[in-house]
Amino acid sequence: MVIRRGLIWGLVFQQGIKGDKRIPFSSVSAIQFKPPGLMKGYIQFTLGGAVENTGGVLSAAHDENTVLFSSEIEFAKARQFIEAKVAAKNHPPSLSATEHGLTVAEQLEKLAALLDRGLVTRDEFNAQKEKLLLRG
Repeated sequence: MVIRRGLIWGLVFQQGIKGDKRIPFSSVSAIQFKPPGLMKGYIQFTLGGAVENTGGVLSAAHDENTVLFSSEIEFAKARQFIEAKVAAKNHPPSLSATEHGLTVAEQLEKLAALLDRGLVTRDEFNAQKEKLLLRG
């Protein structure tokens, strides 16, 4: 996942943090959703081993792992997208019956694409790869 910040937002509110921050979805250990209301809303990502920021929206504005929202519609779209990713991570697609008829190489390519998209973990990838290679 990529958190993008504009030049002004990064300089003014986040102590000069600018540009993109790339976070592997597998590194996220918790997600906090705070819808926009009187104040901006946010989606805050906690990474494994990191100390969670619990200071509310004012503190979240300075957290590099937080995305702020003023639009309820944009917040809802982002939340729906993230929750779909979480669901896919917790229930990775099966490679059994739907992959019949493909060569082992084609199945490995599809599996690698799932890994790249964060839909399967490295351990799940390696386990499926081993099964495919043993069958092939």
